Amino acid sequence: MVSIIFTAFYWFLFNGLIYRFENLQFLAYKRWVSLALFNAKCLAGIGLWLVYTFYYTQTEQNDVHKFYNDAVVLHEAALESPGIFFDLMTTNQSNKFEKDEYRYYLDKMKNWNRHFDEAPVNENRLVIRANALLMLVTNKFYVVHILVMCFLAYIGWLLFYNALYRQYPATNWLLALPALFLPSVLCWSSAVLKEPFLVLGMGLLFNGLLVFQFTLKNVLKVVFGIWLIVQIKFYVLMCIAPAAFAFVLYASRSGFRFVAIKYMTIVVLCVTLVTLVSYTTSVNAFQILANKQEHTIKEARYFNAGSVVELNPVSNLHELLVATPLGLRNVLARPYPWESKNLMMLISSAETHVFLFYCIWLAYLSIKYRKVPDNTALLLFAAAMLYFVLIGISTPVLGNLVRYKSVMLPVFIASLILALPKVRLLQRYELLFLQKP
Repeated sequence: MVSIIFTAFYWFLFNGLIYRFENLQFLAYKRWVSLALFNAKCLAGIGLWLVYTFYYTQTEQNDVHKFYNDAVVLHEAALESPGIFFDLMTTNQSNKFEKDEYRYYLDKMKNWNRHFDEAPVNENRLVIRANALLMLVTNKFYVVHILVMCFLAYIGWLLFYNALYRQYPATNWLLALPALFLPSVLCWSSAVLKEPFLVLGMGLLFNGLLVFQFTLKNVLKVVFGIWLIVQIKFYVLMCIAPAAFAFVLYASRSGFRFVAIKYMTIVVLCVTLVTLVSYTTSVNAFQILANKQEHTIKEARYFNAGSVVELNPVSNLHELLVATPLGLRNVLARPYPWESKNLMMLISSAETHVFLFYCIWLAYLSIKYRKVPDNTALLLFAAAMLYFVLIGISTPVLGNLVRYKSVMLPVFIASLILALPKVRLLQRYELLFLQKP
């Protein structure tokens, strides 16, 4: 009974905040759309939890539970040994952790350390720490944590879409809405996982970039966004960085022609620089990428993952160029229907192909109306494509691929929408969904 009351309180709190404050509503859409999106995320997050609790019953191994379970252990330290809790919350490397009183908690946390990754930052700890901190006010009720994750991801998409809307109020915002209601986007950014924090970080970073004003507020948004991304998935920042550099370089030169060629030039220069560094110093980016690929394959084998696909090697520039189109194919077209071994994979396959045809249709409209993509559209397109290539060449498990790409699907769709002129394709529905510009 207490858990129901707690859950209801937070559900009413978040819905009340969204209903009451315009700053928590999507500017392009009517208020009910913002409420519908948040509640759809809540239902998706709870549904995912039910599936991974009562269907996939190995809760110690699946991601939906493992961060929360470790957070429970860390929360115990807060109640029993506040000093140990403070050290574990604020320090990553400490000789103190070898002491028995620390090992008591660390040995009970199965995901505090990563065994298959060479990332410069341990991606798990921010999620574990954040949930442990939340438990001080959620009484450890799991569904309340789902609601908080939904709200964090909601704010991330809000920051992203509202920054775009302020620049392009008269664009085809109705066509952008389906991306937020894709099953994978709803589910994976609404669970007790890394994705809600990643979406929030991306929202802050893109919002600060797109406003493009050198103010303290914008600088703080960019800095905090970068920090969050680095803590969760540092390679996402590596994909956004070249596109962001090109965006900043050409933002003050709106009259420049052939901006797309200039974006490609920046990417080529970055690849050339990385290649030179790899072959002339001890820092070999290709070997780092090959190691990441090897570790994801080992991890898939260790956990006996299903739907494993073969990956092309990427230990040098030639292999990377060969693997790139195949990686994009994996991201944009897989899983195929015949690769679906269960209902969730079948839904993922259907979503992938609906999304693919939707993108082809948007690209056709852009060609038909001969709209030239501007700087912002190219920023989003380049960031999304670089990210798709990276996860496509390094992720051997199709289920993980569906999850990883979900954080960038709305960004990719937004880039295609901005490459369209204002067209009255669905005028009768615009009055229902859209605010008057």
